[in-house]
Amino acid sequence: RPHDIAILVRKKKNIPAIADHLTHSLGLTVVSDEAFRLDASIALNILIDALRYLSNPEDTIIEANLALTYQQNIIGNTQTADQLLLLPDIKELLPVPFVESIDLLRELPLYELLEKLFVYFELTKLEHQDAYLFSFFDKVIQYLETESSLLDEFVTYWDETMSSETIPSGEVDGIRILTIHKSKGLEFHTVLVPFCDWPIETDRHDQ
Repeated sequence: RPHDIAILVRKKKNIPAIADHLTHSLGLTVVSDEAFRLDASIALNILIDALRYLSNPEDTIIEANLALTYQQNIIGNTQTADQLLLLPDIKELLPVPFVESIDLLRELPLYELLEKLFVYFELTKLEHQDAYLFSFFDKVIQYLETESSLLDEFVTYWDETMSSETIPSGEVDGIRILTIHKSKGLEFHTVLVPFCDWPIETDRHDQ
């Protein structure tokens, strides 16, 4: 049964990819807080990168990341990153309403700005993002109760605090995914260990 199975990984960073494959590709139920970190959401990463770009439009790396994520995940462009970035003006890869209203967007309050970005980047086209978005906007409201709407400050808060927060999986009977560290003291009928490529023993002299 699903709740008899545990998947153990060495590092947290491996969890979202495994959870995404099990849930979206195989249709299995997964239970793992780490699988549902806010920064695992494509939709939220687009919103945050758009904020970074509005805050610093001269940063070509941010511009390229935002354009590629939008083209590949929203538009469904199958060209490689190298092919897409051959354009003389990367702005051509961004949503037209966004590019045309950059100056206006910078003047908006944070919450209203995020709502506009949600529409301009057509985030409704992304599947399995609702829980992330609902949780994110709730947290933005909480943030604004005590903090300002300044873009730089919010992006810093996202990087340092909000990005690592999680949404509940909402399921009990599912395959558990957790780190080996968190599994100490627990027992499962069946254990799978993907990415098992690290040494069992470490020579202390090599450390």
